[in-house]
Amino acid sequence: MDSSSGSPLASVSFRTSDFAPAEQFESWREAMSFMSQVERSEGEATAPFKAESSAFHLGTLVVGTTAFEGQRFIRDSRRIRRDLLDHVLVQYYRKGSFGGETEEREVQVRSGDICVIDLASASNFLETDSSGIHVMMPRDFLAEAMPVGAGLNGIVLRDASAGLLRDFLISLAAAAPSLSRDQAPNVERAMRDLFAACLAPSGDRVASARPQMERLLVNRIRAYVDSNLACNDLGAEKLCGTFGISRSKLYRLFEPLGGVSHFIRGRRLLAVYRELRNPSQRSGLAALAERWDFDSQASLSRAFRRHFGITPSQAREGAVPNRALGKDLDSWIRGLAH
Repeated sequence: MDSSSGSPLASVSFRTSDFAPAEQFESWREAMSFMSQVERSEGEATAPFKAESSAFHLGTLVVGTTAFEGQRFIRDSRRIRRDLLDHVLVQYYRKGSFGGETEEREVQVRSGDICVIDLASASNFLETDSSGIHVMMPRDFLAEAMPVGAGLNGIVLRDASAGLLRDFLISLAAAAPSLSRDQAPNVERAMRDLFAACLAPSGDRVASARPQMERLLVNRIRAYVDSNLACNDLGAEKLCGTFGISRSKLYRLFEPLGGVSHFIRGRRLLAVYRELRNPSQRSGLAALAERWDFDSQASLSRAFRRHFGITPSQAREGAVPNRALGKDLDSWIRGLAH
């Protein structure tokens, strides 16, 4: 999500650390009063209270992050009648948990869950020290992708599709500071369609969200591959079992990357290249072949030369690959982060 042109998103941030300790909780209570009543879960009202929040306005959606000490979140019928908020709040809990009830159900949320809060319905939650990502969207915007009636409040998402939505929320929160207003409408539709597909899947909704869901799935698989390159059973069978997908779907997803085996081998060759260029790593080629699951030193040497256009010994001496720079640019860029 690179922003190369256009105005940046409007943003706001808040930290209780900007206030005197005795004023910190009251400042947080006031900051949250647009949406809910918050009360301390323990301690005196004038005791220090750590909390912070940031938000970016995409135009139709607001996305942000929060972190706070234990508190009680209360949204009752009187407040609902007064503020007339008709929005849906989607929250991913990176850390912490909460329990409580809505008009529809009892709710228990743990770290890693995604919870849906309907601001047009009453809620009462007791939250532990928590941090997470939130997206607020108007009901009528969500209604363009799915029927939005009663029953949303307190829904907890934990299945495989929730993992895709979680990955999207993490990416969105990370990218928000660099997004432009020109990019925002496409991001908003992707968020809405993915959320609708996870919450109430239908043929049309899933079809609309499928490209985004599949990109997220590919990114999750790629991250898993990078974390398990040294495993000798890393392959199509392992990936299908881990991610619960068929071979045909896995092969289709990785076809643009040259196939599953090609991708795994490319990542392993990049790992070999890094070791060869690291002065503190002086392993011989035979040891590298065994470590990164190549049949032999000779097969590693041949594969390395085909992939990078230089021999392993040239790489160790400091030569720069030539033919592979365009072909495997993504691998090189991703490698800079490691």
